[in-house]
Amino acid sequence: MIIEELVAVHEAGKMVNPDGVYGQIEGGCLMGAGYTLMEELITEQGQTCNGNLRQYLIPTVKDIPNMKIKILEIPESHLPYGAKGLGEPVLTPTAPAIANAIRDAIGVPLFRLPMTPERVLEAIDSVKSV
Repeated sequence: MIIEELVAVHEAGKMVNPDGVYGQIEGGCLMGAGYTLMEELITEQGQTCNGNLRQYLIPTVKDIPNMKIKILEIPESHLPYGAKGLGEPVLTPTAPAIANAIRDAIGVPLFRLPMTPERVLEAIDSVKSV
């Protein structure tokens, strides 16, 4: 997986634990990048073919891109301490952002995850053959 730079902007309510907020955003973005570009469960006749971490690829420390994180700290008046949760919300926009970056780069949208190099090349070749 090669992402040179990832920019994440999130509205986090009031940050009770700033280190935790940044860590959650970094981890969620990396998870999103992993399922967008690497992770694929392969099955044949109902049997898992890549059922271990040697064959089922996930991001490692070597895959962490340069990250720029911006927090919009707007306390939520209806929640304790003004804080909000940052579980899935940091993961959700990552795949569409990467998909849009790929589309902008090659001029063809991809709709299947993971967006592997092979699938990107197939998309480029499909345009050439039209």
